[in-house]
Formats: sequence, structure tokens, C-alpha cells
Amino acid sequence: MHAHEAPPVPDVFDPRQYAAGVPLAAYRVLRDHHPVAWQDEPEVLGWPAGPG
Repeated sequence: MHAHEAPPVPDVFDPRQYAAGVPLAAYRVLRDHHPVAWQDEPEVLGWPAGPG
């Protein structure tokens, strides 16, 4: 990653991110580098994927 490139957008929709608690580091990346970020909405428990 170059100095001017932002890190990738973390997937905060994935429930595994919360297994050890709230993923504060992921939220910090979002705040610092991606204050507006799109999160795809995957299929969950038989509910179809949505527009986000």
C-alpha cells in the first residue's frame, strides 16, 4: 500500500467480525479512511442479497 492509498474497506456486515466483541479497529479504519463506504448486503439465513 502506498502512502496515498487507503486500506481496503473492512467487512463489518460479517457476523464473524463480532465473535470477539465489537470490531473497533475496523470501525476506526472506516472513520479514518472511508467515512462513506458501501457495504454489500449478502444473503443471510435464506433472505436474498439486497441493495445494501
